[in-house]
Parts: sequence; structure tokens; C-alpha cells
Amino acid sequence: MIKCTRSHKYYDYCFIDGPAVLDPTTSTFFAADPTGPTLVEKIKPYPRKFENSTMSRIKELTLISGPPGPKCQIQHTGPALVFSAGGYTGNVFHDFNDGFIPIFIVVHSILHDQAPILVISEARDWWVSRYADLLKIFSKHPIINLDNDTASHCFTSASVGLISHGLVTINPTLLHNPKTMVHFHAILDKAFGKHRRDSKPSTSRPRLVLLRRTLGVGRAILNQDDVRRAAEKVGFEVVIFEPTSTTDMHFAYDLISKSHAMVGVHGAALTHLLFMRPGAVFMQIVPLGTNWPAKVCYESPARAMGLQYIDYRIDVEESSLVHKYGKDDIVVKDPAAKIGSNWDILMKIYLKEQDVKLDLNRFTWFLKSAYGKAKKFMEKERVSSTSRFLKYAATTTTTYSAKTQAQPPQVEKVQPYPRKFEGFIMPHIKNLTLTSGPQSPPCKVRHSVPALVFSAGGYTGNFFHDFNDGFIPLFITVNTIFPDQDIVIVVSEAPNWWPRKLIKEVGFEVIMFNPKRMTPLHESYALLNSSHAMIGVHGAALTHSFFLRPGSVFVQVVPIGIEWGAYAFFGRMARALDLEYSEYKIGVNESSLVDKYGKENLLLKDPFALQKTGWPPEVMNIYLKEQNVKLDLERFKSCLKKAYTKATRFMEKNG
Repeated sequence: MIKCTRSHKYYDYCFIDGPAVLDPTTSTFFAADPTGPTLVEKIKPYPRKFENSTMSRIKELTLISGPPGPKCQIQHTGPALVFSAGGYTGNVFHDFNDGFIPIFIVVHSILHDQAPILVISEARDWWVSRYADLLKIFSKHPIINLDNDTASHCFTSASVGLISHGLVTINPTLLHNPKTMVHFHAILDKAFGKHRRDSKPSTSRPRLVLLRRTLGVGRAILNQDDVRRAAEKVGFEVVIFEPTSTTDMHFAYDLISKSHAMVGVHGAALTHLLFMRPGAVFMQIVPLGTNWPAKVCYESPARAMGLQYIDYRIDVEESSLVHKYGKDDIVVKDPAAKIGSNWDILMKIYLKEQDVKLDLNRFTWFLKSAYGKAKKFMEKERVSSTSRFLKYAATTTTTYSAKTQAQPPQVEKVQPYPRKFEGFIMPHIKNLTLTSGPQSPPCKVRHSVPALVFSAGGYTGNFFHDFNDGFIPLFITVNTIFPDQDIVIVVSEAPNWWPRKLIKEVGFEVIMFNPKRMTPLHESYALLNSSHAMIGVHGAALTHSFFLRPGSVFVQVVPIGIEWGAYAFFGRMARALDLEYSEYKIGVNESSLVDKYGKENLLLKDPFALQKTGWPPEVMNIYLKEQNVKLDLERFKSCLKKAYTKATRFMEKNG
């Protein structure tokens, strides 16, 4: 009757499959099994099993099957869900990573369609009060505090311990009813959103929440006032927010959920990204030595929640460590080698000793990118909030929103293609008109579900843009705006061939893969998904890395002048897909531009200087259209050897 799982790195978990009696005075559960042998299990119900120092402070529970336990004093008609609120409780990251997300997982995997009774050990009163509304989402029953209760309780079954899928993550394939981080956000909205104040955020400027850290604890922004002014100059309305363990969760949710962007240095406060609306902009400032925790703790959940993620990885000169250790010390020169697998070094040096002083010229470029995304998000939100019941007139490309006579008519025009920043392509995208008012044409075809309208014009037919401007935004919109709903897709400017070869999966049967617009996608998929590595020069065809299996090798050859684009378009995507990603950045002598312009030309000597204000078309044409590469085979060989080693390892493991 007692079944325990102890093989996982993060947690132990036990389940009593049948009636269970709790004696709080001895922290013991009894499972009546008169016919079977007596069985005793010990468990600490906190999902950080790998941390000995933390687990030593967690109360141990005993589970016994055999003769009947103590007489039942309080009878419950549902299962017990037992966990500890000890450990790192009070740190907002751990409150969610070690607590509420694992609770969500247990409820939707083990206890689906049941109403559990929460039995909590080491639950301090202030913690229960702070999260009372969220705890009520998981259980309508009063909480049983294992530390101060003396009555025996009877349950229909007992789930002891919490299940973790990893850092701030939910794996929907492991749940009874597939749920994601988007669904977790929905319960936060249910818990905290009902208490929203009637605050009045700016209607003309996107609101940016700038997270502040106190000096002396590590990872503070030393020039924070300058950063705030830079953000305001870019166009943001800036709100400074420094959360503490006593910050009211309803206030925090109200502030974050009504904002359009949030930025802060890697740390626990970034956990407030869970309060952001899908589509909002989240920028993480990544100090030296924190690339791995920055990715797994915040980048991955941000993407899973449908946020627009930006990371700003500081340069050496922006870290306070350079003043303490010097540029040539291994602490600064090679943080990964210094840290190795020693978490204490990461914590002591890179998390607690390090502050940042941002290069405003460099950081402003990222702020401008964040502003553009946040502005677009704000405008899209404003348009959608005006829509109630919509009618679509195909002959005029107009959508009508039904309103009463007393409301003034409103007209909005929108080009439903996500490359608003490109002055060249957007004039070719058909305008749609959204109008509200009492007059509209009679409805000839009625649908009982919402419409999702977008354009398949623009760069459609270019494989990168088919996914970047089409299917990925389509996926995001469906899973954020219309979760668990059927929709009608309304497409403008769709070529006749587009819906038929692009919805199929991709593939090409030759090793030298030269994909064309009409290449059958199932063939491309078959080739790449059965391969162990892919190498190519930066360009749209690298979008085929979508079809590589997680763990396979992807090497991007990066020509001169497109380092940023290479990482932004394919590097981030590769890491999100769990590929073994690396870059081969060509030297000046490997570029065809050296023959045309000479080594000393600014185009080759300092490409970044030409791109500080963006990518003018004439500069983009030089780097992307004029440039070919002739690889230095001796130099490239070392890159190939590393790729071969990783690919061989992958092949041996996965076939």
C-alpha cells in the first residue's frame, strides 16, 4: 500500500494507496494492511534532495503499513498532500521552484480530479498568510499544520513529498492532463489578479519594471540611476521595484502583470516573471559566471510562458570583479573553469561578490530593442481590448466590433505580419481595418469560436521567415491568447502552394543539403532528424536546425559583421532546443570582403561600429549578400574534431 520513488535527483516521493491515518505528534502516517508484512519508510518531503545542508533542516516523516494506527479523531473525505515549507522558504525563487510549481505538478499528475487536504510541516504563519490565496487555489480545505496539530486525521489516501520536473519547469507529457507554465500563470492570476488595484499605467508609454538589488548582497546595478534615465530616454515609463520577503504578493502581481516589460540582474527577484502576461518583454542582465543558472532558472521558463526574452550578457569591464581580481585572473578570464562543478564558488564569488556597472552605450541598444517589442505588445493589447463580438467582411478586409449606440465608433488599422520594423516589406502587407459601432454588414457565415487573423505575405517562401514570422508566432498566439479553444484561422495573402508543402514536416535526401522553396518538407525532416550533426553558414537554411534531435550537434559558421544576428536568430534557438551548439567565427582572411575592401576598412576592422544604430540596408547587403567565405581548413579542423566527438557521443547514446 506504500509505494515510494527514490531514484530522482531532486526528490523522494511516497504514496499511500488507500486509507491513511496521520498522528501529528509523531509525524507518522499509518496505512492499515493487516494481511501484509510491516513496512516502514522515512521521507523528507522537500524537493532538494541533492543538498545535504538544506535537507538536514527538513523534518522527517515516517510511513508505516501494518496493524491499524491510532483511532481517527478527524475524518476527511479526500487525500492528503504532504510537504515541507522549510528549506529556503522566504526566497521567492525557492517558494515557487521548490514549492508551488511542484505542488501544481502533484495535483495534476497524482491527484487529478481530487480535492486534496494540505498537510504542511515547518509552515510559518507569515508564509501561510503571504500565500494564503494561492494555497486556496490548490485546496479549499483548512491547512493542517503538522508542527502544532495534536489530533489524529484520516484520509482516503496520502501523497507525501513533492515532484519536480527541473528548475522552474513543467513537463506536460508527465501530467495526466497536459499542463504548461502558461497554465501555472493562469492560477497565479486567479489567486492574485482578483485583488488588482485600479492603478492607471501610462496609456502612451510602455511600462518597464526595473528590479533593484540592495548594495552589499551582490549583483546590484551600480549606475542604476543612469540606467533608469536611459530607459526613460528610450521611451519607457520606469518603475523601480525592490521586492523583499515581506512584499505583499497582491501588490507585486498588480504591478508586474500590468507592466509591459521587466529588467533586472540575475537573482531570485526575477522569479516575478511568473506574474508577467504572455507577450510581455523580459530582459535578464547576466553577470560573469552565471550563464548556466541564468538560462535554466529564468530564460527557459520565460520562453515557456510565451514572454519575449532578451538577455544582456555583461562584458568584463562591466563587472566589479575586474577591479578586485584583475582582467587576467581566471576568475574574470574563464569563469566556467574557475567554477567547474563547485556551486560554492559560484555562490561566493559570482553571486555575492559581484556587482555590475552597465555600459550605457551598449545597454541602450538592448533597451531600444526591448522598447520596440514592449510598444508592439502594448498596442496589440489595446486593440484586442476593444474587441467584443467581431464580424469579418471579406470583401472589404474589415472586422466589425458590435457596440451599442451610446458608444462612439472606433477605427483601428493593422497589418497582421510581425515585422513592423521593416519599412521595405510592410508596404506590401495588406491593411486590415477594425471598426466598432452599430452598423455592419449582415452575417452570412457564423462561427462559434474566435478568429485568428494573420498575413502569409512578406517573406513567405523563405524557410527562416516561414517559421520565424509565421508558425512560431502562430503557436505562441494560440497557446497564450486562445489556450484550450478552437479557432478559425483567417489568412490574407496566402500563396496557393503555402498551406499544402509547409504544414508537412521537412526533409531532403542528399548529404550536401541545398533546400529550395519547393523542397518537400517531409524529406528535409527525414534527412536532418536522422543525422547527428549539421554545419552551415549563417542564413535562412539554418532554420532546419528545428528538425535536429535534442542533443545532436549544430555548428554555425559566422561571417564577418553578423555575430549578433547569428546568435539572436540561431544560437538562442539552438540552446532552447537543447542542441550541442557552437560557432565558428571566421577570421578576416576567410571573408571575400577582404579582397574587395581591404583589411583596414572599417567594414572588416570594426563591424560593430557600423551597426551601433541598427542595420542600414546598405550595410546589411554588404555582410549578407556580398560576402562569401573560404574557410581556413587547419583552423576549421579543430572545430570539426570537437563536433565529431560530440556527435559520436550522441550517436552511441541515441543511434
